[in-house]
Amino acid sequence: MHATSARAVNTAAKSRPWREWAWLYLSNCIFTAVLQLGYVLGVPVGLHGTARLAFAMAMVSQAGFLNLIPALLTAWPLLCWRQRTPARFGAGILFALLQVAMLSDMVVFRLFHRHFDGEVWSILTTKGVGDSLRVDSASIVVATIVVFLFIGASVAFALWITPGLARRRLRFGLAAILIALLVERTAFATIDLWDISAVPTVHDTLPLYQPLTIKPLAKKFGYTDSEIYLTPNHLGWLQLPRRPLGLRPGAREPNILFIAVEGGRFDALDDQTMPNLSLFGRDSFRLTQNFSTGNDTRYGIFGLLYGIPGNYWVRALRQKISPPWFDLLAGRGYEFKLLSCGDLNYPGFRQTCFLRVAPALTDHWDTPRVDRDRAMTDNFLNYLAARAGQPARHPFFGFMFFDASHQPYEHPPEDSIHEGAKSGEINYWKLAVSPAGARALKGSYLNSLHYVDRQIGRVVKALQDQGEYDRTIIVVAGDHGEEFGESGQVGHGVSFNRFQTQTFAILHLPGEAPRVVNHLTSHVDFVPSVLAWMGITNVPGDYTTGMPIQGQEVRTWALIGGWQDSAMVNGTGITVFGHSPTRYLDLNYQELPRYDSRRASSAEIARALEDLRMFLK
Repeated sequence: MHATSARAVNTAAKSRPWREWAWLYLSNCIFTAVLQLGYVLGVPVGLHGTARLAFAMAMVSQAGFLNLIPALLTAWPLLCWRQRTPARFGAGILFALLQVAMLSDMVVFRLFHRHFDGEVWSILTTKGVGDSLRVDSASIVVATIVVFLFIGASVAFALWITPGLARRRLRFGLAAILIALLVERTAFATIDLWDISAVPTVHDTLPLYQPLTIKPLAKKFGYTDSEIYLTPNHLGWLQLPRRPLGLRPGAREPNILFIAVEGGRFDALDDQTMPNLSLFGRDSFRLTQNFSTGNDTRYGIFGLLYGIPGNYWVRALRQKISPPWFDLLAGRGYEFKLLSCGDLNYPGFRQTCFLRVAPALTDHWDTPRVDRDRAMTDNFLNYLAARAGQPARHPFFGFMFFDASHQPYEHPPEDSIHEGAKSGEINYWKLAVSPAGARALKGSYLNSLHYVDRQIGRVVKALQDQGEYDRTIIVVAGDHGEEFGESGQVGHGVSFNRFQTQTFAILHLPGEAPRVVNHLTSHVDFVPSVLAWMGITNVPGDYTTGMPIQGQEVRTWALIGGWQDSAMVNGTGITVFGHSPTRYLDLNYQELPRYDSRRASSAEIARALEDLRMFLK
């Protein structure tokens, strides 16, 4: 009996490290599964019935998969080292690093609806990104505290809690992970045969999720996949323009001024928030249904200055193609005066839009960030004043990019006309926890636009005072919109809903009677509007997918580009397509029933795809 008891004790002692290692793995799986709730709580996933249950199981099985990485790395030290404390300490650190990485990715996902990947890293390491992506000190402090809490709790758990758990059985927990893995893989593989949105939804929501599909096997038994994926063809060589640009003899040569406003969404233009721009709009074309060519700055400004969809941006960057009409203007002696409050190395405009006119670009200012919009305006007014003293003046092309209305919405105290957060005060951790908290920021955003409006008012007045107003084409537009929780999201770049893509827009054409344009317009329409007024001899299809706003033709749909997907908006709905299955939504971004008349027609979809291929050869 004594020998048998000794062997049993010895066997239990030998098996305890295995149980300790397994409990550490299982406990972290549970924590990861709970942490993954952050990817879905408050975020519309759009799964129903069996798919929703399978999604919950996917969270459990994915937690098991992710924690295998630190578990395998710590297996040998925990099982073989005689010194248990260093092994436990190291295991606690490794598991904590996984949870910190998960938490960081979850924050990125909740803010931008995409995971931390190579493209996000590329953006964060691009020169000049600090002018667009600004993290407040409060967020940094909170992040530091959270990281140390995670590491401290994980190390304490590994050192003192796990050894006590090693005496308990854990078969049920490990079996639960295995069962969840088998059930959810089988469920999604089956659901994927008739619900083409389920698997991509899980793949896009959970980090590193790899789905199982049985479609190839099912097709051997007669299964037919009838879903149409609207995937634009990005292959090919960008040919822009398709024919050399020319102007008719005696063509008009006005000054041209493009003013872009960061995040200038459609409903921000009113007499209280932007009184100067509102007054200017009464003497111009005021566009009430204008959509940007992108849900972020890169694609929005690209479409504004090139006159083609933002989806062509990658080709223009790789081939070093600048807007062809800039060459036309330069050949006719135009001066270029290009100003931006932020560094245009990000998002690559020095390498695209302003590649061939870079010496005329100023995008660095020796002033506090809040003063840049004023300093940029002063610079332009000084340029106008210097021109006034020249007897023979060439026309100019001007570009001004106001940035105060970018997060964190900085503005001087005198512009605090709306209640809201203080200037420059924004906590990204709070936004990640609850997008609804962004509504408190809207007042600060509107105040920053009031500040921008004062600067635009100074520009218009200077043009009037110096006699340049009646010979200057002026375009004012937001580069994209900005959301404050209206559809459950924050900022821009994460959705194609109207709050992130519909902008205010004004077009001033000298001699043209002012009017309110209530039909759909797009950023691609401004370049052909300017060139048509000047007297271009080319048809629009030679250099743009847009159409002159002052013309008789009315647009019925518009294209919007994004990081991964694209969208097409018509008067009643939004169609999202690209890498994910096609989605049909109304203007409030709610799913449209299969046979709803508000869905885009097949003719509109076909023309949209044609626009995405028009300049490729």
